[in-house]
Amino acid sequence: FAPGAAARPAAARLCRPRSHPLQERRRTRRAALPGDDFVATTSVYDYEGSQEALWTSFALFAVSLPGVISTVNRAGQPKYVEKYYVMPGEGNGGMDIKSTAGGIVAWFKNKNYAMEDSPEPGKVRFVGNMQASTSQALFLIAVVAGALFAIGIVLSAFYPNGFFDLGANSLFLPMLISPYAGWYYWGRAFRKDIIELSLEADEGDKENTMTLLGDETTIESMAVGIRFKSVAGQIFQLVEKDMEVVDGLLGDFGREETLVFEARAPAKATEKRTA
Repeated sequence: FAPGAAARPAAARLCRPRSHPLQERRRTRRAALPGDDFVATTSVYDYEGSQEALWTSFALFAVSLPGVISTVNRAGQPKYVEKYYVMPGEGNGGMDIKSTAGGIVAWFKNKNYAMEDSPEPGKVRFVGNMQASTSQALFLIAVVAGALFAIGIVLSAFYPNGFFDLGANSLFLPMLISPYAGWYYWGRAFRKDIIELSLEADEGDKENTMTLLGDETTIESMAVGIRFKSVAGQIFQLVEKDMEVVDGLLGDFGREETLVFEARAPAKATEKRTA
């Protein structure tokens, strides 16, 4: 004890509560900020990071949420487009128009499409039944679950005790509805797929032009899934008009098996001999 200081009872020294350093720091910060009553009751105050970064992250998640909803809505639904494809004709060392048409019909029949007459003259219609994809359904479930999980992480900075003080894990309860995205896609994916096709050759059979109207995914799958082999042994591919084919970094990895259709050699004329 210091000289002259009054002695304190031992019981008072032992029973005096010690304040936690974190409580003292928060008490000091509250006293220095205006509007102390509001800040003391706001859970965002407990967030020790940058407030600008927090609100920016929340804004990014809010902006991306409509994109997730749009992805689920568009899954399994056709996107109708009209595309034009060209290929060298018989007069340019390529395929004759009959062999080209035979290759297209063979590809669609290989995919279980039925050939029907089109209401428009000069066109052929292919009708198939689209099936739902399990991998696509799981992908949509994962996308929705990931988005809801990310939003839950951001909301945990605003509501550390969860909704209605039910606990921090209550912020992630919306993830339980993510399987609905897969169920929603599964109910809309089974549909009829209709493709209309017309094929024509220019003067001199230098180039064959194909016009396709239907689902963009089906048309592009057909364009990359079939090759034509001419009588001379050259391999040709359908190329979209005014476009060039550029091979991807992975090449043919993950691509479906390609159908190669060979052109028929022209029949040789036989002389008719008379006695």
